[in-house]
Amino acid sequence: MKFFVIFQIIAEDDDKGANGDLSFSVVYKPNIEDQWFEVYNVAGEDKEVDLKSLAVVDREALLKDRPNEVIVLGNTVKFRVTVKAEDKGQPPLSTNCFMLVTVIDKNDNSPIFDNSPYNTVIMRNTPNAERVIRVFALDDDDGD
Repeated sequence: MKFFVIFQIIAEDDDKGANGDLSFSVVYKPNIEDQWFEVYNVAGEDKEVDLKSLAVVDREALLKDRPNEVIVLGNTVKFRVTVKAEDKGQPPLSTNCFMLVTVIDKNDNSPIFDNSPYNTVIMRNTPNAERVIRVFALDDDDGD
C-alpha cells in the first residue's frame, strides 16, 4: 500500500544524553485495533518526524465506524491524532501534540435510489410536461 506523509512534527529537548534522546509514537485510545497513522523518519538534532497514513482513510468509514473519534463541522470531517514525544531519561518525561487531520471526501460512492424499482400509472390523457412520478436518490459522498 502506498502511504502519504500528512504532517511533519518537530520536537526539542534541551537536555543532553539520554535525557534529551526522544522517541515518538501515535497515541491510540484503548481497544482501537485499526491503526491508521504512525510516525517515522526521525531525523535531525531537533527531532523532525513525519506522520504517515497506514491505510486509506475513508470519510464515510470514519463516520460509520469511529463516530467518537471524528469532529464533524458541516460537511467537513476532522480526525483527531495525538503524537507523543518521550525522552529516555529516568523517569522519562513526555508531551503530546494534538492535531486535527481534515479528511477530504472522494467520490467513491454511487447514488442509491430510495425505492427501486418505482411503479406508477399514467393516464392516457396526461398532458405533456406533467409530472408523473418523483424519484429520490442519496449519495453518501460530500457535496451537492
